[in-house]
Amino acid sequence: MRIVDPGLPHPKVAIDPATVDLGAVARESAFIRRVTVLNIKRGYVLANVTSSEPWIEVYPTKLNLWAGIPTDIRINVRAEDLPFRAKQQGTVTVSANGHAPLEIPVSAQVSLAREVWRLIRRAVRAAWPESGRAIKDTWRNLAHVAGTVGRPMARYNWIPWLLWLLAGAAVGAGLYYMPDWGASLLQAQGISRPQYWFEYAIPIILGPPFALSALWLVIVFILLVLSAYLARCEGPGNPSFDRNS
Repeated sequence: MRIVDPGLPHPKVAIDPATVDLGAVARESAFIRRVTVLNIKRGYVLANVTSSEPWIEVYPTKLNLWAGIPTDIRINVRAEDLPFRAKQQGTVTVSANGHAPLEIPVSAQVSLAREVWRLIRRAVRAAWPESGRAIKDTWRNLAHVAGTVGRPMARYNWIPWLLWLLAGAAVGAGLYYMPDWGASLLQAQGISRPQYWFEYAIPIILGPPFALSALWLVIVFILLVLSAYLARCEGPGNPSFDRNS
């Protein structure tokens, strides 16, 4: 047509967006972004799409650009092998005969914090069934132990009060005979060492149930961590599990 009418405008290619910045990412297998390529003038042009880095994949690699019809490029960024913290940069180039190449800068940076959070989420998802079973078994065992210990206490209701009294006395003695380095640790947490006898009352009364609650939380936390570790070692994420399955 241009031979018949040399005044026809040449095709002109435009890209949106002009850059692809993934920012801070984890080492996921792939991040997909789409870029729209459009011939904003009349005519037709065939364009080739290439990438400058092996961690950037593009599809399709050839574009048939008709006037006014947008075409999408899928940019696939594979971040699983990228180094930590260093910002990685590459370029996707759209080349067409008779036109200057159009470059699309692509950048990404593997964040250590995001990678740690990804691994934690993955471990929790993998360990949740195993953790649930372990918690049920441990709860059943604790209930059995509590029942065994609680039977004499139910028969002799003075035993819990005696235990509370002994634990409170231990707390009071620990505060009274606390070494200087222990007092310094308390002061660092904003807690002053008791100076008068009535200041010992609250720690002596509330110390035993608080310590028992803290001990229970520690047991539950250790249980979850151990269950997550066992599930990670024995679950689908373990290569030996994959080979045996």
